[in-house]
Amino acid sequence: FKGCEEFWALYTNNSGMLILKSQVGTGNGANVMVDFRKLTSQAIGCNATRVILCHNHPGGSRMPSQEDIILTQNIKNMMGFINVSVVEHIIIAGDSYFSFVENHIL
Repeated sequence: FKGCEEFWALYTNNSGMLILKSQVGTGNGANVMVDFRKLTSQAIGCNATRVILCHNHPGGSRMPSQEDIILTQNIKNMMGFINVSVVEHIIIAGDSYFSFVENHIL
């Protein structure tokens, strides 16, 4: 990840094999704008059944903001309509990370 905030989607099949990785959002460090249309259309286009979300916090804090938590829940709900499971959301900050699954948020 570079100096700006980036939001990526890793699309997989049921076996967890990576089908496609794609940047689906960018931000200025204060917030990130995710292209929901791109996120869903790519999932449908590559026949993904699962997606892993990943974004960075250039400021260095690995902890999710309330907006990160709400965004994750909204994406999970939206992807459910097309039968794609959100199986993880990872925030990378410097040499550390935060896993929504490990911290029982997802």
